[in-house]
This record gives sequence, C-alpha cells and structure tokens, in this order.
Amino acid sequence: MIKSFCVEVEREISELESYSKPPKIDFVKTSKMARSIKKRSIMIGAKNVRSACILVIDSSLVCDEETLSDAVVGLRDEFKRTKKRFETYLEMWNEIVEKEKQQGEPKK
Repeated sequence: MIKSFCVEVEREISELESYSKPPKIDFVKTSKMARSIKKRSIMIGAKNVRSACILVIDSSLVCDEETLSDAVVGLRDEFKRTKKRFETYLEMWNEIVEKEKQQGEPKK
C-alpha cells in the first residue's frame, strides 16, 4: 500500500507540475490533481502531504499563479520528506520480520 501510494503520488505530482507551468497554467487540472493526491494522502495518513495539497487547491481556486507555483514546490518537497519516512519505516519493518524469521518467532 505504501509503495503504491509513493508511485502514484509521484506520477500525479509530475502531472500537476506540468499543468502548473506558465504560460499555460490549467487551474482546473491543478485543483483536480491536488484533490486526487489529497485523497490518497488521507487514506494512507500522510497529513503533511494532505496539508500541502490544500495550499495547491486554494491557490488554484483563486487562480494565483505565484502562490500556485510555491504551493506545488512545497507539495513536492513535503512528498519527498514523507516518502523518505515511509521508506525508512519499511526498511525497519523488513529488518524486524527478517530477525523474527531467523529466531523462529511467528510473525505479528
């Protein structure tokens, strides 16, 4: 689930970035993409990514190019931090599972 979230959100952010570049900014599509990312973030518990999406949505709704640009950069940065946290968590989880296997303990 976490890997799927990271892959899909990475793809959506790239698409969002393409819609948010001047001179042809598509505020409808940027809002739509941010809403999709927000939904995924809520489902997985990525609160900081969700908050960053709200800024993208808000700036899209008022058609503010400068704020949108900053919000998209902020979303990308927040996603990178969140992805790193998830990767660290998965590595730790895999290490625990491997140690349990080696010790003959049942998985929990």
